[in-house]
Amino acid sequence: MMGVDPVGRAEGPGGWYERKPGTPGFIRTDSSTYYVTEGLGLDYERATARLREATPVRRHGTPEDVAALVGYLASDAASFATGQCIVIDGGITITSPMTRMGERP
Repeated sequence: MMGVDPVGRAEGPGGWYERKPGTPGFIRTDSSTYYVTEGLGLDYERATARLREATPVRRHGTPEDVAALVGYLASDAASFATGQCIVIDGGITITSPMTRMGERP
């Protein structure tokens, strides 16, 4: 049985561990490509170009980007960071919605 306490630790089969979730934005994977092309019926490059241009770093995330964050959070270097939820989305959530739509506020 898994349990969670209020300071961001969770109890698992091996005892207590720190929870440090990451919330990825659009990550280019086989799954996201399938969703865009097969689920939405769109050309991947055309459909995602607007999103890429609205992202401050001007690219989509990669599995390696997420793996680097997970590796850091699992390391001793992140031992003081606890109970955090880290957004890894290239900055898209900090931009104005109008900017994301190609409009200037």
